[in-house]
Amino acid sequence: MPLPRDSQARSPPADRRGRVTADLRSRFGKTEPVTDPIKPAPWSVLHFSQSNPEGAGQGLVSALLRRVADSIDELGDVDVQDIVFHIEVTAGEDDLTMTVYYHDQSRPR
Repeated sequence: MPLPRDSQARSPPADRRGRVTADLRSRFGKTEPVTDPIKPAPWSVLHFSQSNPEGAGQGLVSALLRRVADSIDELGDVDVQDIVFHIEVTAGEDDLTMTVYYHDQSRPR
């Protein structure tokens, strides 16, 4: 069965273990050795969650924002990746939570 015209531009398919066999290499016109793809380095992120104290004022968004901003300042020079805001509706004031995801190594801005 003839190969499609654009098959010369594509990489040969790999077997189940990711190896390119000699047969597949010759069918696709590839004679150079095929190397393993570069694997990315492991990546992780730190995080903390914060809420207002229970009771009067626990549903104040501005108070929670100030509290989280103060906590970020206390961490020092960090690279914030994401901030998630969550509201849980209760019978009294809403229960607010913010989770901050960050790296402890800053990067140039």
